[in-house]
Amino acid sequence: MSVETNMVSIITVVYNGVDILESTLLSVINQSYTNIEYIVIDGGSNDGTVDIIKKYSKSISYWTSENDHGIYDAMNKGIKKANGEWILFMNAGDRIYNNTTIENIFSFNNIGSTTGVIYGDTIINSTVGTFYSKSNNPFFKMHSYIKSKGVCHQSTLVRARLAIKYCFDTDFLISADFKMLYEIFIDGYDFQYFEDPFCYYLVDEGASKKRQRLAWYEDAKVIGINDEIRFKLWYYFKTVLSINKEFLSKIIKGIMPQLHSYIKERRLSSRH
Repeated sequence: MSVETNMVSIITVVYNGVDILESTLLSVINQSYTNIEYIVIDGGSNDGTVDIIKKYSKSISYWTSENDHGIYDAMNKGIKKANGEWILFMNAGDRIYNNTTIENIFSFNNIGSTTGVIYGDTIINSTVGTFYSKSNNPFFKMHSYIKSKGVCHQSTLVRARLAIKYCFDTDFLISADFKMLYEIFIDGYDFQYFEDPFCYYLVDEGASKKRQRLAWYEDAKVIGINDEIRFKLWYYFKTVLSINKEFLSKIIKGIMPQLHSYIKERRLSSRH
């Protein structure tokens, strides 16, 4: 595979995404950075998605619509077609943050030769609101943060040669993207933080608890937690960490008046 220096291969995978694909396409096509190759891998959609792809085909370097074996198989197809030095996945429904995002990243002139991944922040779009997710959380060391799945895959540029080497493991249903980043990190490649949001990431709020448990199970498997007892500890740990901070804040604020009253009464009673 020939690789063009500083070219970014942006890959969008989609299946029956007629309602969400166009905004993704436009966020890529309208980038001010010109050294972009755009690849769209459709899984054989039958809902009008292909018509949208055809509408913008002049701005797409390569596209196909054919059956695949799931999202990670489709992503691997995209990697095999990429000619850029860097790969960015922007799946249907996700959007690059603004029209100058890619240009801003590559005007950041100190990208190291040992850098395997450039990563940034994420704006999470969900049915309950929009949230800013900061990837370089100062309360975590980088090692533990990667382990805790703290980097959104849509907010990462991965060197193409590493994406090929650590291609998505199709035995995983949910966590193959995490597995790729984790293995790149464990093998000693640098992760370089760019302090800006890379994308708007569309969260599936309808995901079932069963699917969430599967995601945590796969995450645990990636970092070497394979036995049932250790997984249960991991699962409950992740459950506690995943409590909605806003909800938790409301609980704390709700009990504080009662707590203050209790302390005040105890103090008064101790004086008598």
